[in-house]
Amino acid sequence: KRRLEQEINPLSNEISRCILDFSSGADFNSSQTESNSDTIRNELLGNRELMGNFTVGGSNLGTDRTNDVVSTTENLLKETQALCENTESIGAETMSIMDSQSEQLYSSSRKIRETQSSMERAGFVLKEMTARAFRNKLFLYCVLGLLILANGYILGRRLFWH
Repeated sequence: KRRLEQEINPLSNEISRCILDFSSGADFNSSQTESNSDTIRNELLGNRELMGNFTVGGSNLGTDRTNDVVSTTENLLKETQALCENTESIGAETMSIMDSQSEQLYSSSRKIRETQSSMERAGFVLKEMTARAFRNKLFLYCVLGLLILANGYILGRRLFWH
């Protein structure tokens, strides 16, 4: 709200100054005043025309003309205020979306770390299972070798010594 006031106050002051100049019958034909007025108006309003050319030839603007200028300026101020409010709501919505995306990224990162940890544990278990299977296989080969030697001994004893 403060920022909106800072943006609108210079425009309001310029409008008040123009109204005083118009009502006091200031000479708008001088090139310097016209140049300054045009420069200020272009800075504030862009290249928009309010109600046509403000050159009056030294005569005082009528009340209707002043009211038209004030009405047009008020409409422009309302437009500006609506744009500011729209921009603020878009900014708030963007911040909300970014917050939710930040939460999603944090959650995804946590899940990735959990998955990596599970994979490391699974790798350790697989290595342990492989080592155990190798030891069991080695034990079975040893037992098989002993059985073959025992059978050979028994067969040799029956055939040759009996």
